[in-house]
Amino acid sequence: MAALTNTYGYLLVASYLAAIVYGIAVLLCMQYFYRNPKDYIAVKLTVAMLMLLATLQLIFTCGWLYGMIIVNFGKVLELGKTSKMFVAQNALSWILIFWSQLFYVSRVWILSKRKWWMAAIPACPAAALFGMGLYITYVASEVDNLAKFNLVLGNVSTVAFVLGFVTEMAIAVQLCYLLHHYRSGGNTPSKVINRILIEVVNRGVLASILVIVALVLYLAKPRGLAFELLNLPAAQVEVISCLSILVSRPRSNPKSNLDITEDSTSSGAQSSARMNETEVLQVRHEQFASTVTAVTGDDGHGHAGNPNGKGYSMPSFSMPSLPLSRRSATDTGQEVEAKV
Repeated sequence: MAALTNTYGYLLVASYLAAIVYGIAVLLCMQYFYRNPKDYIAVKLTVAMLMLLATLQLIFTCGWLYGMIIVNFGKVLELGKTSKMFVAQNALSWILIFWSQLFYVSRVWILSKRKWWMAAIPACPAAALFGMGLYITYVASEVDNLAKFNLVLGNVSTVAFVLGFVTEMAIAVQLCYLLHHYRSGGNTPSKVINRILIEVVNRGVLASILVIVALVLYLAKPRGLAFELLNLPAAQVEVISCLSILVSRPRSNPKSNLDITEDSTSSGAQSSARMNETEVLQVRHEQFASTVTAVTGDDGHGHAGNPNGKGYSMPSFSMPSLPLSRRSATDTGQEVEAKV
C-alpha cells in the first residue's frame, strides 16, 4: 500500500489540483469574453483554442486515471499499464504548453516592433521543449507500462525540465526589458507599465518555481510520482497565466489603438511634456497661494486675519488650454496594454 501511496496516490491528488486550476481558467475565460467583446478575432481564437485544449487534456487525464485506478482496481499487475488516454493527455499537455509560450513570444515580437531576433530568444528553447515533448509522447505510445516509460526516457525528462525553466526565464526577461524600455521612453504612464510588469514578473516567478520544485522532486525520487503534483497541472497553469494578463487590461477597443507608430509615439511624448508643464504651473500656483495665506493670514479674498477686510487679492490664474496632439500619453499606455 505504501508503494501505491507514493505513486498513484500522488497522481490522484495531482488530478484534483489540475481540476481546480482548470476551474480557475474557466472563470478567467468567461471574464475575458465579457470584458473584451471587441477584441481582435485572433486573440479570441487563441483564448478559445487554449480552453479547448485545456478541456480535452483534463478529460483524457481523468479517463486515464479512471481506467487505471477504478477499472483495474485490485489488479496489481494491471495498474502500471499505459493506454491511449495516457498518450493523448501527454500530447495535449505539450501542445497546450507550447501554444501558451507562443502567445508570449508573439507579444515579444510585437513589443519589439517586429524584431525577429528578439522573439527568437524565447522561441528557440520553446521549440526545443516542444520537440522534446513530442519525443516523450512517442515513447509513451511505444511502451506498455509506466516502469518501461521512465526507464526508456532516462535523462530526457531532466532535460525537458531544464528547457522549461530556460523558456520561462527568457520570456519573463524579454518582456520586462521591453516594458521597461516603454516606461523609460516617457510616453506611457508609469502606472500602466508597472501593472503589466507585475503580471509578467509574477508569471515568470511562479512558472520557474513550479519547474524547479518539480525537477527537484523528480531527481529525488525518479521512480516515484511526487513530481506529478506540479507537473500534471502545469498545462492548466500556463492557460491561467495567459488569461490573467488578458483580463487585467482595461475595457477598451484595441482595434482603435493597437499599433504604436513613430508618429503616435512622438506626438504622445509631446503631449505628455505639455501636460507635465501644466501640472508644474498648477503646483507652483498652489504653493504660492498657501505661502501668502500663511504669511498674511488671508485666504486671498479679504476674509481671514485682516481687520480692514482688504487682504491680499490673489491673481486669477486659469490653466491654459494646450493644444494636444493626435493621441495623449494615456492612449499610448492603452496601446502597450493591448499589445501585452
